[in-house]
Amino acid sequence: MSAFRSSVLIALCCAGLSLSVAGCSVDDVIATARCSEGICAEPVSAFCSAQGPQVAGAQDASLCGGKLLAASLPSPLCVCGMLSGGDLLIDSFDSSQGPYQPGRAGGDIGVVGGISAEGTWDVSGALRSSSPSMVQVMGALSVQGPLAIQGGLSGNTVSVASDAEVGGNISLVNLSVLGTLTTPMGSTVTVTGQRTIGLSRSAAVSVAAPCPCSLDPYVSGPILNIQAESQTGRLGMDQNSLEGFAASPSLQLSCGRYYFQRVSGLGSLTIQISGRVELAIGGGLSIGKDLTILLADGAQLDLYVHGDVEVGGVVAIGDPKSPPRVRFFPGGIDSISLSGGGFISAIMMGRRRAVSVSAPLDFYGGLIVDSLSINSMLKVHYDPQILNVSGSCPTP
Repeated sequence: MSAFRSSVLIALCCAGLSLSVAGCSVDDVIATARCSEGICAEPVSAFCSAQGPQVAGAQDASLCGGKLLAASLPSPLCVCGMLSGGDLLIDSFDSSQGPYQPGRAGGDIGVVGGISAEGTWDVSGALRSSSPSMVQVMGALSVQGPLAIQGGLSGNTVSVASDAEVGGNISLVNLSVLGTLTTPMGSTVTVTGQRTIGLSRSAAVSVAAPCPCSLDPYVSGPILNIQAESQTGRLGMDQNSLEGFAASPSLQLSCGRYYFQRVSGLGSLTIQISGRVELAIGGGLSIGKDLTILLADGAQLDLYVHGDVEVGGVVAIGDPKSPPRVRFFPGGIDSISLSGGGFISAIMMGRRRAVSVSAPLDFYGGLIVDSLSINSMLKVHYDPQILNVSGSCPTP
């Protein structure tokens, strides 16, 4: 048995289903712990006292933990494919300074694929797109920082409080650029309604890819490691216990590493996290009703999921006052469908995931995804503290 596994086993006092476990005692050759009234003392070990994810880059195994997260998120919202849909707001707050307050600048968006803004988009920072395709604005787009797009721009209303670079023709109803508008020589600017432009100039426009879409976290590695070291048996469960549940279970996870093959059911699921927890799901997550993940004071969660993620009800994941404490790693090229709205407070590293939001959702933290389809209202509240997450390379 590895030293790491021994330390993890020593670390775990008890965890269980809150609806069925009133107390616990654990006896094995490594340690003995006694618990009463369902409460166990917080375990102490190298694993439990460490911070941040144990994950490395798929293309660069030396880029690990928080360094990988920071390198993957040069913009609070990074989209490697198409960004499209209804209403979008992005702003920022610093969780080290207090809870979220609306309206703070600094919420940037980076898009490598195309853009189709169908509702009202309010961007408190910069908007950059390296796609040569036309940016379509069917509603109204307001950008407080610089606008830089490689392709053309067409549609209804665009307002930029800073400079704008547009690499193709412009055809809009209303256009306001308070700074300098740069377009290529020979391109046209057609505005049929209100037109306000500070300065105009002709020059080549070149927009570099704003997001590192060739960089991936190696999600399969942590999932396999967690499966091999899983302490799910200490819950009185096995890796298949949460597949096809009909009621609404509530799961309590204290410090440790847990694996389930698939989590699915028609009801709601509540997971309460205390201490440092790594939770891996190998075959997808499908919840018919609500999904709630609660964090005790000082708790943190690294959640790894292969397979589709579907939630029919309301999501309430993490602590909006401290987004960096949840790191969500959806691996593979499956989809994420959130139908019931709610909030997520996390760092989401879904580089290859197509995400669909069908009801009003608040996202606290930062995220990178493959594509993002907004069928309702999405609010992204960027927290720069996600760039200060620690972490390490996976244990050999």
